[in-house]
Amino acid sequence: MKALVTGATGLLGNNIVRLLLDRGAEVRAMSTSATSSPALSRLDVERIEADIRNGAAVAHAADGVDVALLVPV
Repeated sequence: MKALVTGATGLLGNNIVRLLLDRGAEVRAMSTSATSSPALSRLDVERIEADIRNGAAVAHAADGVDVALLVPV
């Protein structure tokens, strides 16, 4: 399973990313600071830097995933 997690650098999003990884999922982590975030360092995730308010960016990030978890901030 491949999952998109928005807000992946926040407290809730980061924990969801780790839970999905523990369960064997491939994770695409999206946030406005995904590429420079210490919260995602050392995690085997695909990082996407995008704003949730940009519909085209979210559609691009969701391309090819099985499930999207839109974490509120």
